[in-house]
Amino acid sequence: MRWFVNVVSEYSTPLGWISFFISLIPVVVAHRALRKQAIPKGSLARRCRQIEFFLLWCIPLLGFVATKASEWSSEKLEASHKAATNDIATLKKSVALARTNMEALEASQQPRRITPAQHDIIARNLSKWMIRDKCKVELACLGGDHEAREYIIQIRKSLSACGFVVEENGVLNLPETKDGPVSGIHFSVKSAKFPPKGAKDVIAALREAGIIPTFTQEQANLKEDRLYIFVGPKPLK
Repeated sequence: MRWFVNVVSEYSTPLGWISFFISLIPVVVAHRALRKQAIPKGSLARRCRQIEFFLLWCIPLLGFVATKASEWSSEKLEASHKAATNDIATLKKSVALARTNMEALEASQQPRRITPAQHDIIARNLSKWMIRDKCKVELACLGGDHEAREYIIQIRKSLSACGFVVEENGVLNLPETKDGPVSGIHFSVKSAKFPPKGAKDVIAALREAGIIPTFTQEQANLKEDRLYIFVGPKPLK
């Protein structure tokens, strides 16, 4: 019944009534011409003529209603098409966002590695002829963390190639939370005020290569000539 309401509302405007009355002009002319013909009352011809009068008056209204119904159907179809287009665009955005999230999840699950580009940055900053005095570096990770263990091996290779003596038996007093040891990379020295020679250069080179520490700290029980690097579990992003 929506189309009927639209038609009635169309007639409610002055322009609608004017167009309707204009359409009735030929009907009125034809009606007056038929009335001038003398037809006996009660005859079959007169009843046929009455039906003809009725149809003449209904045709303009039916035509107007049909036109408006067609226009309303077209508008409704266009609105439906626009809504469907918007739904498709929204769905595409959702799919793209889901794909991005999936790629980010897959990337977060990949093991940490020293890429060739990172190795080149470390080598450029810690080359043997640039830093003559080099401290020892001790690496450590949690037992059973195979991903961290592989990462330590790659860090050791990069630092060893630059002339640093690297050991893998460092023991640190690691800060812990209620969920366990703090994740990420930790740098520790005995004294931050008097760090071992070359320690600052190592930390700066690793930072430039994108190996950002979770924190740095000093511990009084450590050896003063060494930089301690602890590789904790991979941070969850």
